[in-house]
Amino acid sequence: MQEETYIINPILLSDDHEKDCVLIVDQPTPVLPKEVAPAKKSVQHQLGLQFGVSGIVSSFDLPASHPLLTDDQMKLFRETRELGERNTSSWDFNLRYGMSINNWQLQTGLHYFEWGEQLQYDVISVEGTNRYRYLSVPLLLGYSFDFGKFQVIPFTGLAYGKCLTANGNYIEPQVNGVTLVTAKNFAVTFIGQLELQYVLNSKLVFTCTPVYRRSLGPLIDQQLIVNSYQSLGLQTGFLYRF
Repeated sequence: MQEETYIINPILLSDDHEKDCVLIVDQPTPVLPKEVAPAKKSVQHQLGLQFGVSGIVSSFDLPASHPLLTDDQMKLFRETRELGERNTSSWDFNLRYGMSINNWQLQTGLHYFEWGEQLQYDVISVEGTNRYRYLSVPLLLGYSFDFGKFQVIPFTGLAYGKCLTANGNYIEPQVNGVTLVTAKNFAVTFIGQLELQYVLNSKLVFTCTPVYRRSLGPLIDQQLIVNSYQSLGLQTGFLYRF
């Protein structure tokens, strides 16, 4: 409802006071539109660093028999390797780039990690550690589940890597010395990880990521030395969103 208000103009006073009144009609107060929150970006980019450690599990394959070895020699060779080759660990470093499209996540970058095992061949008094160092380019696909400031993102994919340190030593089939082997110059690795993210602010995110890796095919494949690897580790780091 509009209200009418009369005010008297003192300059124009006259006997006819109705002429001296100015009619003012109150206008309704305009309703200002509410502030609209900015829409969430559907495409977002990320740069980050992650560091961690992994436990490496080494496994080897041997045929049931070999034309140059007796059954007893094959048995001794197998038992010596089972007792003398032990699990070791790897330092992991990731420089990563990510892109999110709504809840879908795409990740790549550079991954540094190692394969290998500890050696302790008591029968020939040899100890040491084989380390095959790789620099890989991953391509991972994930999907984000949001819980306020927390996000859970399962990732899976492959990494194609270049070997930086390829030489290793293993006991000879005759169990009387060691033989030098060379890891594959290029290798493909399966990666599965469950990334946990905590949003510190609109730009910075803390990450904690359990990671499983597995070499696709033998990394060492030279005569009777055939080794494959898998690892399980934990990485932490920070992401910068833009």
